[in-house]
Amino acid sequence: MEWYYLDANQQQIPADENDLAGLVENGSISGETLLWNESMSDWQSAAALFPTWFPAAAPESVPAPAAPVLTRATPKLAAGKAPSIGMVKRPIQTVRGGATLKTSESVPDEAFVAPVDNRELIKDLAAFIAVNVGWIKFLGVMSIISGISTCLTGVGILIGWIPIWLGVILFKVANTSTAAQYQGHQVDLEDSLDRIALYFKLQGIFMLVGLIMTVVMVVLFFVLGLGAMLSLQQGMQGMEGLQELPGMESTEQ
Repeated sequence: MEWYYLDANQQQIPADENDLAGLVENGSISGETLLWNESMSDWQSAAALFPTWFPAAAPESVPAPAAPVLTRATPKLAAGKAPSIGMVKRPIQTVRGGATLKTSESVPDEAFVAPVDNRELIKDLAAFIAVNVGWIKFLGVMSIISGISTCLTGVGILIGWIPIWLGVILFKVANTSTAAQYQGHQVDLEDSLDRIALYFKLQGIFMLVGLIMTVVMVVLFFVLGLGAMLSLQQGMQGMEGLQELPGMESTEQ
């Protein structure tokens, strides 16, 4: 069963029922922490719900926020009736496409939107990457083969590891995006996006380095070639000068 608890910042944090004991042990959930699930009509303290976990706490319900409202719409006031509560500026959770989003707007203080599981949205987002898993793996295989071929030349081992590394990154992108598509875990989607960003960043860096090296080699080739041509021209001029000397002419006769 999916549970939700309020942290110190009054943010709703989802947690699996099997993880609650661990959260109590590491201090994330205390006896005063408010908990809620879909079967409850109101939020209750952890000490009231699980008294055996908090023997020192009194098993009484802590005053909790109003029962979750399953709609985002702000309650309408009857005509001519003045509002009995103030408008406050605080973050709330809104529902959009099955996802839990954070927004900040003026809402009645009693309006509290129930948490919504965002796994379906994560699956939909991961599907945009997972649909191209075949091409991603193909590019990874070709990159690894290219790196191995470069390493086999001996000297190429200095740069051959780069395409191998990029190929491994692409394979991890394919695996994590597939896992996010089927399981809906946010950590898998974030890992996949981070590796995609790393891949393109490394590609950009290596291409920039290659471009700089190419420019340097062209400049060196031009400078060295020009120097060789000047040296050859000076040598030829020196030979012609020697041939024009009187002594050299008599010797030849």
